[in-house]
Amino acid sequence: MVDIDKWIQQNKEANFCQFQSGIIKTSYHMDGIRVGKLRKLAKLIDDNYFCSESYEKLLLSGFVIAYRKDDFDKKTDDIYRYLLCCDDWSLVDSFCSSFSKKNNKNIESFLQKISFDDHSYVIRFVLVMYLRMFLDDNHIDFIIDYCLKLKRKEHEIIMAIGWLLQCASID
Repeated sequence: MVDIDKWIQQNKEANFCQFQSGIIKTSYHMDGIRVGKLRKLAKLIDDNYFCSESYEKLLLSGFVIAYRKDDFDKKTDDIYRYLLCCDDWSLVDSFCSSFSKKNNKNIESFLQKISFDDHSYVIRFVLVMYLRMFLDDNHIDFIIDYCLKLKRKEHEIIMAIGWLLQCASID
């Protein structure tokens, strides 16, 4: 079993932490651990790990959820719990990029279920997941309609809509 606190102490980088704090505006304590290292660790620890004591521990929790071999439907409660802890775009976007595009059965219905949630980072998750997994001819009209129906003014949502629509215009 990996001692997470000890691992964090051994892998933190002060210079990277300083860089991160310039672009990530989270309320969580940051240690400056690179995402790639957290992804590797997530594959080695218990599938039930969840901790929101720091930025890295929360992000690690997200990776553990995404990498779990369960059917997507069995992860939805944990996904939602994770999203409610998120307070920065990076926690959401890194989480979204951890889901396999091959294993997206049932993701779409979950996204529709939470698509008008009160929490802005839940909405960002929906938008980024649409961008990553469903930006194709079969979904484009639905996605554009969804973006038009969102009446949210939070920066993280507006930026995700802009990113999604920019990518849609290229494809």
